[in-house]
Amino acid sequence: MGCKMKKKYAFLTNNSKKIFLAILISMIWVTTLTPMVFAAGTQIRVTFDPNGSLSFSVNPNTYNFTSVLAGSYRQTATGWGTMWNNGSVQVNVTIYTNVSSDAPNHMICQNGAAPAADHYALNGTGLLTTNYFPTSKGATLYAQVNGGTTSLPFGLRVTIGATLSKNWSYERTTINFSATQS
Repeated sequence: MGCKMKKKYAFLTNNSKKIFLAILISMIWVTTLTPMVFAAGTQIRVTFDPNGSLSFSVNPNTYNFTSVLAGSYRQTATGWGTMWNNGSVQVNVTIYTNVSSDAPNHMICQNGAAPAADHYALNGTGLLTTNYFPTSKGATLYAQVNGGTTSLPFGLRVTIGATLSKNWSYERTTINFSATQS
């Protein structure tokens, strides 16, 4: 009966360890460099404006009638100016002027028919109505301009009262345009 020695089996030799490690590193590189697709999908982004857009302008923005005599009027061509609606919705354009010019001794703007002595009136041509421009925002003249780069040509007219009590200086006044969604 002798003593038997147990034989030790080496599962991995140095060479087989190197080969196994090289295979393991190669697999790690392959899995990291190869794109993996787990699921595919797509999307559509939908946007909209429930109120539409409002973009309004008037051009040109100044005019000089030069001299206008008492009891007479001067006017531009009907298509002298243009209101532009570059928005996407139809707008109501409110038009009014200030009551007086900016000179210290000034004439007074009058809305209504023929202006009184030492008064003047402004009105537009080519609008929905050819009326005198009101002198307050509360009593407005308005025009409608459709959306989508639509224009409305118009003209201006100034009328001087039949009599003047003095030699008035150069008068300046402002016409206001305000657009709101109709």
